[in-house]
Amino acid sequence: MGGLIHTGNQLDAARNGPGYFVLDGGKYTRNGNFKVNSEGFLSTADGRLVQGTSGPMSIPNGDINISSDGNVSVNGVLIDKLQVVQFENPASVYKQGDSTFASEEPPVASNSTVEQGHLETSNVNIVREMVNMIELYREYEAHQKVMQSFDEATSKVTTGMANI
Repeated sequence: MGGLIHTGNQLDAARNGPGYFVLDGGKYTRNGNFKVNSEGFLSTADGRLVQGTSGPMSIPNGDINISSDGNVSVNGVLIDKLQVVQFENPASVYKQGDSTFASEEPPVASNSTVEQGHLETSNVNIVREMVNMIELYREYEAHQKVMQSFDEATSKVTTGMANI
């Protein structure tokens, strides 16, 4: 899990703990940057419908509140509850797009809470990964020089043997 950043957007939701939001078609996402599509349904930026416990969530105009347990209400009226799930075997989850995931394993309910007006940031430390990449590149160069030296040495031996 990455850190959480405050956006203040009523439709942004982040999980505070493990888990995924459920989307249509048996897909999942950790990206809670939601919007209301032209038909009035809660969806992801790429158009996938966000699933509540009763199916796709129709969001009327008004003041949207998402509670820590995932209940979505508009103007104080409960609409539905966001489905937040996790997998007993996290390795069974595989990427299906920019921020969409799938799994052959059935999901189980997640105990993570939902934070309205927040988004999850990347869990990658860019500086550390750049240092790792530079170190790997230097190792590659060193191995390449060793192989080049070995190639030059064997070609001299082969050339010398041909002259005998």
